[in-house]
Amino acid sequence: MKSGVVVRGADKEQTVVKIVMKAPFFKISGGKPATAIEINMAERVGLEDLTFRYAAVDFEPIDKEDFNAPWERSPFHEVEARDHQLFVNMIVFADSRNCWVDNCNLLWAGAHSLGLANCQHMTMRNNFIDRAYVKKDSMHGGYYGVWGTSYSLFYNEKVRRIRHFALMSRGCRYNVVYRCDMEVDINFHDKDDGQNLVEKTRVATPVWHSWDAIGIGAQGKHDPPGPRNFLFDNIAISKGVEGYNRRGPISEPGKIYEVTKEFGKPIVSELMNEAPPIANTLYVVKRLEDQ
Repeated sequence: MKSGVVVRGADKEQTVVKIVMKAPFFKISGGKPATAIEINMAERVGLEDLTFRYAAVDFEPIDKEDFNAPWERSPFHEVEARDHQLFVNMIVFADSRNCWVDNCNLLWAGAHSLGLANCQHMTMRNNFIDRAYVKKDSMHGGYYGVWGTSYSLFYNEKVRRIRHFALMSRGCRYNVVYRCDMEVDINFHDKDDGQNLVEKTRVATPVWHSWDAIGIGAQGKHDPPGPRNFLFDNIAISKGVEGYNRRGPISEPGKIYEVTKEFGKPIVSELMNEAPPIANTLYVVKRLEDQ
């Protein structure tokens, strides 16, 4: 897609873009990742009021509808054996600025549902992202990926049954996730540049998901998160336990939490004991070393 182009549907119920292309896993085939809709080095590109649906096969992704269904390996840790040609990303923006996806459904992606790679000033708003076929470890699939992207807003996004919502990689900073509903973990890893904010968001990992509400990658596989990633006034439900993950509470109203920068420590820590002093805003809080 070229700069200045906006694709707008009549409404997202009527206007359905079906994706039927197939592709093998690029690391095995020696090619590059296959993407249905690419926006590269462009500005002011918009997708509005559309439904995107991966429709190359007649079977559903492996996942569960019931939030409290028991954990098992198949959704996130086993190969999609029914078809080895489903490594197709749905929508990826790369090296782009001032673009948006607004009021769209992104359903049953082959691999990644939505990716923003090395972008700035992007707005993702009022979208519903649900399900992906390829979600296994190390298979590069199942992400809503914010890769090296900065100064971007994610507002009122509802995300379900994919692998991660990931804020990651160098250059990922100054992003705001605000009033979203995430039934996947928010994962900070691979040395993002920090200074990202998650506010007034429900982050709830189902019992059958493999991660707690807030994730930081795995030592030996990823670099640790960057500095000063903040969580403020969220609701956290880690694998079915409201307001608590295995490493401590993270969703007490009015408190600010900071994501760790080091493996082997609690994933989050409380930054201050009192609410911010002016209009419940984070930006007037002093650095800890200045207290």
